[in-house]
Amino acid sequence: MWKTNPILILVFVAFALALVVALWSILRKSFAYISNTVRGLGSSLTSDEAKAIASSIYAEVNAMQTDEDKIVEYLLPLSLPDYYKVQAAFGIVPYNSTFDEFSEIGGDDSNLTEVLNKTLYESQKEEIREKNPFLPIH
Repeated sequence: MWKTNPILILVFVAFALALVVALWSILRKSFAYISNTVRGLGSSLTSDEAKAIASSIYAEVNAMQTDEDKIVEYLLPLSLPDYYKVQAAFGIVPYNSTFDEFSEIGGDDSNLTEVLNKTLYESQKEEIREKNPFLPIH
């Protein structure tokens, strides 16, 4: 078959690879959401509060001038279940740490913890570790 129609085989292989990549992305996002939702079961936040915090952090990171101290203010009062509920609401987004923005082009799929670890300065991470050592900010 390769000798008679190599283009058809190459198109089929490319389509199959694209399908696998798309399915992997969907499965990864679904598993992350389920995992974070289960970890956030003991949260005192409502879904709307978690979405609001996640949206505020997203907007702050994507702003022209990121205010890292404001992001720290959002994080410090959170318990660990609250944090995971916010992370579930945040989802997995393409984040480009070079430009400190969310971008489909050149962005790595990142969850809230990964975005914060890439965005915050070491001094802010240290402040979070001192005041709320349970949060997974390294």
